[in-house]
Amino acid sequence: MVTDRGRSVVAWIAVIGAVSAQDVMARFGVGRTVGYRRLRALVDHGPADARLVRGQPAPYVATCD
Repeated sequence: MVTDRGRSVVAWIAVIGAVSAQDVMARFGVGRTVGYRRLRALVDHGPADARLVRGQPAPYVATCD
């Protein structure tokens, strides 16, 4: 289930295009554990995806779901 906060995160990612986990943590004022848990939930439920970039942290993008 995606929460209202999760929808806000996805909407913000869609505007930016691609963001790091640290970007999400800074923008929404959450710590490392909460930030990664929220992103994992968004990836698991479909409105966001993590793109693999060799040797770099995975950027997160909004999907069409």
